[in-house]
Amino acid sequence: MIRCVRRVRACRSSIGRSVAAPARFLALLTLALIAFAAFGGSTFTTAPARAAETTQGLFSPVVGAWWRLLKVPGRANELQIWELRPDGTFVAFGPETLQDRGRFDVHAGTIDVTSELGHVRRGERRYRLRGRDEMTVILPPPLQQIQEWTRVTWPANFGLADVGGHPVPGGIDRMVTRLVAYARERWRPDAVPERLALQPMKNRDMRATLDLCSPKDGACRRVDVTRYGVDVVPYRAKPGRHAALPPRFMDLAAAVSRARGLGADGRLARAEIGDGAPHWDLRFAGGRKGATGLLLDGVTGARVTRDTRVVAADIHRQWDEALANLGRRFNGKARLGDECHPLLAKDGASGLCVSPHPEFICRLEGGSWQTGACRGGRR
Repeated sequence: MIRCVRRVRACRSSIGRSVAAPARFLALLTLALIAFAAFGGSTFTTAPARAAETTQGLFSPVVGAWWRLLKVPGRANELQIWELRPDGTFVAFGPETLQDRGRFDVHAGTIDVTSELGHVRRGERRYRLRGRDEMTVILPPPLQQIQEWTRVTWPANFGLADVGGHPVPGGIDRMVTRLVAYARERWRPDAVPERLALQPMKNRDMRATLDLCSPKDGACRRVDVTRYGVDVVPYRAKPGRHAALPPRFMDLAAAVSRARGLGADGRLARAEIGDGAPHWDLRFAGGRKGATGLLLDGVTGARVTRDTRVVAADIHRQWDEALANLGRRFNGKARLGDECHPLLAKDGASGLCVSPHPEFICRLEGGSWQTGACRGGRR
């Protein structure tokens, strides 16, 4: 499985290698990327027990996501993301060795970090803000580093919902619809999603992997999506129509909530839908009952006791109909207060309706996204 977080990194998979390029979106793209568009926003609903921490965190100027480039000898720079969430938790994205998560407390000029993974990057560190979007962080010995961070201005790729005290990716159903729409517009007009899987990374945040294929010629794209990164890897499959995801399926957060009601507990360890069956295959770990697995109908949420692996023959036609009205326009202007075209999201500062994920389009067309622009590929 590809493990890339908006950075340049050589990644291994069973279908090849890919280099993902880091991206810094222009101020024009400071919009809620999938909040009401592709990925369901970056809403995080905190547990009641953390209400006091959330109130404190919301007013801290350091709360938010920050990025910096890491120099790698002999290779392109890699992107590291440090997300300081309003509930007092943090998650570090980037190279696997630097992935981390834990809690933080902000005091006058210092950030106290406690890792949940036993990471050495813990303890108190000094910080200094320069304006709103630039921050210098000074790490004490033994690391003894001076790090320069810039606030992330591109939106998170999907949201988080609190289900049973655990964060679960939200808006995944809308994410898939938008990615299919982009693939049909910019790559193959008959592209369909055949499989969607979500699993945790080392930092315990979840990565979504979507397989998009063209029945006409068997060309496929494996799209890996993390909170702040997208990677697209091409591969080939046998031409012809294969079983596909239902065009309207239950969102993952709703499916997990349904599973809780059926007795599942613990944290979500894996989720998969498609690959021959339109069911959510959910796996949980760390609960009172130990490992738990549930199979739910991907549309109704009803419990499936026997997986028939049968998919309706007209699911491809349903995708054609579901996306027919989304149109083919990706850029345009709108007055403040107007709704944008379904494939677009509005930049609150300028009122422009813009494509919420230019990096995905760039990678889809074979280009490399670098410093806010697409290099190479089909224009």
